[in-house]
Amino acid sequence: MNNHVGATGDTLEKILRPTLKDMIFSVARHRICFETTFTYQFPLWTLQADQAGSQEDLQDWLDVCAADTLEATIHDRLDVSLSDSSVVWCMGDLGQLSIVNDYKSLCVATMNHQHTGKGIIQLYVVKNTGQNIPETYDCGLIS
Repeated sequence: MNNHVGATGDTLEKILRPTLKDMIFSVARHRICFETTFTYQFPLWTLQADQAGSQEDLQDWLDVCAADTLEATIHDRLDVSLSDSSVVWCMGDLGQLSIVNDYKSLCVATMNHQHTGKGIIQLYVVKNTGQNIPETYDCGLIS
């Protein structure tokens, strides 16, 4: 980890970290029957609380209904119901994969992307098949 300190006293990692108001969600949905991928992008600030706190504290800044708003946005813009689908995020370079299903998991996805210097939070809508992946399954994300 690089601990170089800038003129303001911030570490290089903090200087290169995107601010919450500058981050973007990119949601992708692939329709197998049409071999088509639909993507919708929107800024994270649309999920900001009315009386947002400091950008240093994500839980004060992000609206507590952000996960519900995200679900409604996906439904409206990508015409998909999440009743039989899930929203997941993946950072393959770090071997991280997780489901966004509530406020806290949305905060985790946002923080992980922000802390690794990624300004775009890539989300995917995946169909739930009801089949579990075996624990020994190698998805290629973790070496």
